Amino acid sequence: MTTTTGRYPEIPVPAGVAYYDSWDDWSNECRLLWGTRREVKSTNLSVMPSVAQLPDGSIQAGDRLIHIDAKESAGFRDCLTVDASGARLLAQALIDAADQIDRWAAEGTTSS
Repeated sequence: MTTTTGRYPEIPVPAGVAYYDSWDDWSNECRLLWGTRREVKSTNLSVMPSVAQLPDGSIQAGDRLIHIDAKESAGFRDCLTVDASGARLLAQALIDAADQIDRWAAEGTTSS
């Protein structure tokens, strides 16, 4: 973990944070922490995690999100935001759909 400068210099940034915003006060005081953007090969999609960190160093429960974005000529466009549970369910649904396509393809090659 690294420490930061600014309003709360003693509050460490968790390991794996790619960048973070300054402290701000929306409905409560926090700063956004962003993980590494991961581009999905063979697609125009990327995923990137974010959380809101509170001045006591804890991570706010309602703001633990994964952003699914589409790459366009001008950058990335927001498409979908899910929490960790939603991301796992989406991943399983994608795997299930891919498995179904594979079964159909296998059936098509064995039937005459």
